[in-house]
Amino acid sequence: MPRPKSEESFRIYKRKLGVRELFYVRILDEGGNIIATRSTGTDNERKAVKKALEILKAIPKNPPKQNPLFLDFLMSFWQRESAYVKSKKHDGRILSNAYLSKTRHYAETLVKTHTAFKALRLSQVTPRLLDEWRITVADSDASRKGINHAINGIRACLRWASIKGYIATDPTASFKYIAYKPQEKGALSSDEMACVESLEWPDIRQKAALVLGFSCGLRRGEVRALKWKHVDFDRKIMQISENFTDDDGLKEPKAGSFRYVPIFGRALGILTELKRTNPYGGELEDFALPNVERERPLAAITIKRGFERIMDAIGIDKDAREKRKLSFHSMRHSFVTRAREAGLSDFVVSSLSGHKTTRMMEHYSHQTITAVESARKALEEGFKREGKNHPVEPTLFSHEYI
Repeated sequence: MPRPKSEESFRIYKRKLGVRELFYVRILDEGGNIIATRSTGTDNERKAVKKALEILKAIPKNPPKQNPLFLDFLMSFWQRESAYVKSKKHDGRILSNAYLSKTRHYAETLVKTHTAFKALRLSQVTPRLLDEWRITVADSDASRKGINHAINGIRACLRWASIKGYIATDPTASFKYIAYKPQEKGALSSDEMACVESLEWPDIRQKAALVLGFSCGLRRGEVRALKWKHVDFDRKIMQISENFTDDDGLKEPKAGSFRYVPIFGRALGILTELKRTNPYGGELEDFALPNVERERPLAAITIKRGFERIMDAIGIDKDAREKRKLSFHSMRHSFVTRAREAGLSDFVVSSLSGHKTTRMMEHYSHQTITAVESARKALEEGFKREGKNHPVEPTLFSHEYI
């Protein structure tokens, strides 16, 4: 006589995989709810039952709460104190506060607003419901980039829930990103970069940020994190090993892009001037772009305002910047564009703009120095242009020294 459903510990069933059929097992809780699904790896029923008992023993005696509301689970999943985020930290992959905040933002604005998800339990999330949400938001005015960020957040959450036994199967196997072509950032011409370099500007830190962007390929956070210990004036080489954000402070550069970059032309001159005028003496641990607080670098808003005003000064007003899609990140894009035009290979350009490994940082070798010096010579030739001087009134923006 079969046991009542509530007393069952597991059920086995056959599943066809190609030309072969295998037995799978569903592990059940005391209420008959599925808490895990596993393959037994055999087409023999007797062996399948034996394997199912082994699998049953391996399932935790007190599994996690199985059926929270999907939206509650999703939002808590992306909190700093969640088990997932903590596990990432222990694996050496720390998720930044900015990334967590952005993921929660898109979950709040794009996922929580979907009616079908309002009272949905975690175990009730299906591929069909996910696809219906995907189509709904794709037809809305939401940005493709934001939608894909939300999709990534859902996928990570549900995959982890499946691995940890919160749900029987992962419903995101066919959950695809929305087709999206990122808008390409604009770039400055060689003449425009020469204009910036020769421009007389009251705040050398603001000008330096732009020059380091288009001459050395630094991101804004890398510019802010630059310390004098990273600058080798003798070899004219700069080490990029840190990034600075207001949420997280100093951390690894984006995507682990540790690297060395050559210092040449006006970048060398402007770094020399920054070191000479550093209000704290330019010690090794001092930021190259200082702030009124010694332990913090130049503020991001000061760099942003400096970029906008310097662009205005060389004749690129707000309308022109929007039309050409120019932002501070365009300085980095300008570096990549000009480096390729200078004849550097894609491999060398990629190395200078951002390695994915610390290996290059660990070997400050003769070969490394030689390669960077060769790149500097090529860049010096490629960047050599006649610049125009656009003088501006020497207005001191002392209120921006924040």
